[in-house]
Amino acid sequence: MLRGDFTWFKDGAKGNHEVQAGFFAAPRSTYDQITEYVNDGFVLEERRMADVNNPAAGYVPFHRQYRDPLTLQTRAAEDRNVGFYVQDHWRPTNRLVINGGIRFDWVQRNDHVFDIERQNSWQVGPRIGMSYMVTSDAKNILRASYVRVHEQMMG
Repeated sequence: MLRGDFTWFKDGAKGNHEVQAGFFAAPRSTYDQITEYVNDGFVLEERRMADVNNPAAGYVPFHRQYRDPLTLQTRAAEDRNVGFYVQDHWRPTNRLVINGGIRFDWVQRNDHVFDIERQNSWQVGPRIGMSYMVTSDAKNILRASYVRVHEQMMG
């Protein structure tokens, strides 16, 4: 996994800005699962009474289950996620802060057991928010935000 963030501060006549940009890369995540059966694949045995009139006679098996093959690849998935973002934390006055930004992710997911591509898409996540200090003692603050968050599909 690779990730990095950069921050740039700018003071000016229209307030100050804190601009951030960054990236995230998980170019190869693998999820493999192999099931191995022990006892030569023997997994279940059902029994009945040997003699219904004599409980001391014991039991005899009437049904057995085995698994074949003994080793089975049940999951083989490979994921990629590469993204970057940019955002601005703008303070035009001492009481008002406005945040805005956007994140882009390229997400790809492949299932090698069924040989299908589960996901190959660009995800866009806009972000906007504000906070306003209603009173100067900072005990009353009004906040609002909108964020679109996405996650990689798991299956």
